[in-house]
Amino acid sequence: MGGDGWPHVAVIFVVLCLVVICLNRPEAGRLADAHPYLIEQRRSLGKISRAEGSSLIAFAAAITGWVGPSVVGLVIGKDSSITIALSGRLDEGAVALLAAVLLFLLPVNWQTRELTMTWERRQESTGGPSCWSVRGSSSGI
Repeated sequence: MGGDGWPHVAVIFVVLCLVVICLNRPEAGRLADAHPYLIEQRRSLGKISRAEGSSLIAFAAAITGWVGPSVVGLVIGKDSSITIALSGRLDEGAVALLAAVLLFLLPVNWQTRELTMTWERRQESTGGPSCWSVRGSSSGI
């Protein structure tokens, strides 16, 4: 199979999805009033705020950094110089730390210098200092 196993993985993934859907059918489709209810709930949420958008950008950056080297390896081969360079530079802990730092840099309102995350808000968030120290130690700090 070597480096050309991705077609097999794709077929197995599709089969796995079909098996899971057949064995555990979603109930939302069978509920009579589910669709209008879900639409109303979605409307009540409103538009995504700038802070939520910034958080989404940081999350997407983290996911891209974590998954990117593997996807590049699947597409162009795990022995290519690009894949080796990406895998060597995008360590999981470093990507997580960079995504967290990105939250402190992305502005919500630049005129008032309001950022997505401030140190005061971070201290109020769940997880506390122990969660951040574990994250820091996992990245080699």
